[in-house]
Amino acid sequence: MEVVKNIAAILGVCISAASLVTLLSKTGRKALSKLFKKYGKHDKMSGSIAEIKSMLERHIEDEKEFRDNIVKMNEINIEFNKAQCRNIIKTIFYKYNDTKVLPLYEKKTLMNVEDLYINQMNGNSFAALLLEEMSHWTIDYENSYPDEETK
Repeated sequence: MEVVKNIAAILGVCISAASLVTLLSKTGRKALSKLFKKYGKHDKMSGSIAEIKSMLERHIEDEKEFRDNIVKMNEINIEFNKAQCRNIIKTIFYKYNDTKVLPLYEKKTLMNVEDLYINQMNGNSFAALLLEEMSHWTIDYENSYPDEETK
């Protein structure tokens, strides 16, 4: 057992010394690099890495274009929602302008639209003036639900 240990130690020292000499000499490094290129499939790996790099660059460009489209569509949706809220407010205002009495369901609708339009979408136009005026109108609690039969 002792003999095997000694032989292993001597082989380890010889291999380490040969590796050190090879790494320190220029010709040894050149030989090692040629060896690694030949058996390490360096060209194949370089080609694969270049292909992966170009694929990642295409994905980055596609993702940027996709993100720009999403931002544009989001802006369009916000503007459409603002216009829709203004339209709801205007319709309710002119529908009940002559009596200045709002049914409860219309008042609740106005409260929801006001929260969306003014607080969340930061809408600021003539619709805010209409909402302000309608906030002083009286509310008709009797006709809360127009389709409900009286009991």
